[in-house]
Formats: sequence, structure tokens, C-alpha cells
Amino acid sequence: MRRNENKPRRREERAASAVSHMMATWLRLGAAWAIRLLLVVPLQPVVAQTEDYTYTTNYGTITITGYIGPGGSQDLHIPETINGLPVTTIGSHAFYRFSFPFLILTSVTIPNSVTSIGDSAFDLRTELTGVTIGNSVTTIGTDAFHSCSSLTDITIPNSVTSIGDAAFAGCTSLKQVTIGTNITSIGDGWFYNCISLSSVTIPNGVTNIGVSAFEFCNNLTNASLPNTIANFASSAFSSCGNLPKITIPNSVTNIGDYTFAGCHSLTDVIIGTNVTSLGSHAFSSCISLTASRFPTASPTSVTELSFPV
Repeated sequence: MRRNENKPRRREERAASAVSHMMATWLRLGAAWAIRLLLVVPLQPVVAQTEDYTYTTNYGTITITGYIGPGGSQDLHIPETINGLPVTTIGSHAFYRFSFPFLILTSVTIPNSVTSIGDSAFDLRTELTGVTIGNSVTTIGTDAFHSCSSLTDITIPNSVTSIGDAAFAGCTSLKQVTIGTNITSIGDGWFYNCISLSSVTIPNGVTNIGVSAFEFCNNLTNASLPNTIANFASSAFSSCGNLPKITIPNSVTNIGDYTFAGCHSLTDVIIGTNVTSLGSHAFSSCISLTASRFPTASPTSVTELSFPV
């Protein structure tokens, strides 16, 4: 009788064990699928605000998206952290003039925690006179400081490797600019219409001067070019009316259309030995040009009207 009495008990134990094993399996599978979902579906940024800023939190970092602090004249020091998290990005249009017209932004200090300044972040801040960019910034967006017409000087730190088009265009009071050593290309329109800029030194390693990069820099009297530049895009130095002389390094192979057109004070041009293409109207309307020197051979491609007629 005892053997028969134990059989139901053993069957119940085996059934309970099977149910326990099945539940454990389901839990493991559920955890695995949960992990997969976390890996596949990105976390959405959390939108929040402090007393002075609106911001988003994403993967443990802060992006400042706007300003809600006191109006009037302000010297802003962007915080390195908010709620213990690092501020790594100044978002697109974060301080754009027409988004926050009540703010008179006279100066801004960007801390070393920030790595990126977004497109049009300080666009049209005509009252901005001073900017300090932290030494961790690697990217400055398109139009980031466009038309900051009271800005007198800017230092682009060596950490910066990428700058968008027209980043400093229309900064009409800009007199001095220091370009970091890790820039390899001067982008389109970077300093377009910076009419007060008098001197610029392009660092070693730069290979390209973009379209209209220094066009209408009318007070530019000196442009120091490294022996790493290969290409001048169209209108790169067009209408630099006070530029008296230019020496094009031997590294240059192409001079684009209208590159130095309208440089009325240009009297002397030395063209490097490796230039193979000279674009249309490259030196047109250079009415003071009396000497253009090719040290060895002339370019293999010289477009009609490259020089004044």
C-alpha cells in the first residue's frame, strides 16, 4: 500500500518541477527579449528645464535647447553640468536671436564639457561681443555664429575638427581670428563679408579653401597660406579689395573661378610650381595687378579671362 500511496506524491512533485522549469524558461526568454528591445529601440530624449535653460537628456548627457532666464543684458556662462549630468551640446538655434529676442547676449563662455555647437546656435546675435569656446569642442555647426556683427575676435581651439558653412559669415566687426591646428579644410563662406578682418593665418594641414570663404573681406591685407593647400574653390578671396600681394604655395594644383576677382589693390601674385588649372576670371578686375609670376612652367589649363584684360 505504501508504494501506491507514494506514486501520486511523486507525480505531483514531477508536475511541480515541470511547471517551475517552464516558468524559469519563460522568465529567461522574457529577459532576453527585453534586453533585445532595449538594444534595438533607442531611448527617447527626456525634455526638461532649469531656471535658465531648456534642455534634453539623452544617454546620460545634456543638450541645451534654449534660454528661459532673465532678459536684458547677460554675460552667460554655460554650466558644465545640470543635475549631475555633463552638458555636452549646445543645440541648434539654442540662442538664435529671433527665438529669444528678450535676451541681450553680450558674451558667452562655453565650458570644456561641451563637444558640439549646433547649427545657428548663436545666429544673428548682433550684440555678442565676446565668445570663449572650451577646449573640448570638436564640431561647430553651420551658421553657428552667423551675423554676430559685434564680435571682434574669435579663437577656434585645436580640438575643433569640423566647422559648418558660413559659421562666422557676416561678423562684420571681426578683426582677429585664430584657427586651430586640427582644421583640414576652410569651409564655404566661413568668413564671408567679415569686412573688418585684416589678417589671417591658415594653419598647416589645411588642403582646401572653400567657396567664398573670405569673399568681401575688404580690409584683409595679409593672408598667410601653408604649403599644404591643394585647392582654391571659386571666389575664395574674391573682392578682398585691400589685399596687396598673394603667394600661392607649390602645393596648390587648382585655382577656381573668380578666386581673386575684384582684388583691386593686388599688385603682385606669385603662383606655385604645381598649379595645373587656373579658372575663369580668377584674377579679373584686379586693376592694379602688374606682375603675375609662374616660377617654372605655366598651368596646363588657363581659362580665357583668367587675368585682367
